[in-house]
Amino acid sequence: MYAFAYDGTPIKGTLETLPGTARITEDSFKANPEGMLEYEHQGGTDIDYDGQETVERDGKKMYVDEDGDAWPENEIVLHERSDISTEELAHLKKSSQPIVVLSEGISERILYEIFNLDWDTSGDDDDGTPGEPDLPLSVVVSVDPDDDEFADMLSDRYGFCINSYSIQRLDPVAA
Repeated sequence: MYAFAYDGTPIKGTLETLPGTARITEDSFKANPEGMLEYEHQGGTDIDYDGQETVERDGKKMYVDEDGDAWPENEIVLHERSDISTEELAHLKKSSQPIVVLSEGISERILYEIFNLDWDTSGDDDDGTPGEPDLPLSVVVSVDPDDDEFADMLSDRYGFCINSYSIQRLDPVAA
């Protein structure tokens, strides 16, 4: 799958923070009239790469597009092709989860918001380790109008069965 910002720009990575220590000239410390420390930077910063973390805003991971702009994960479009059209993007609806294109090679796609997803995790994570997997509670899908097997498609996509879900049809998308 390819990832695009909501404006169609390809995503190149995650926005990260790296802790570091800016070096200070040892004998440059002094207190200002307010009692706060002042100093001179020596130049250079020691970066702690082990402390690197992906930036989250409002509980959503941030991604960076090829122009250097940051986007929250709910404004990322996943697509099986690398050449998603601006017309397709213009019709996609923002959701609380990334949009997933589940069907290809069709003349018309229908958008559905699938929400209140109740996954059957049976206590196993995606990689076979015990624990709760990180599965979406809602997703917007683009599918062939004749294909309404949402549970099977999502189960195939995420690797877990679905106990129940709610669904709402959105606007159609021309290919």
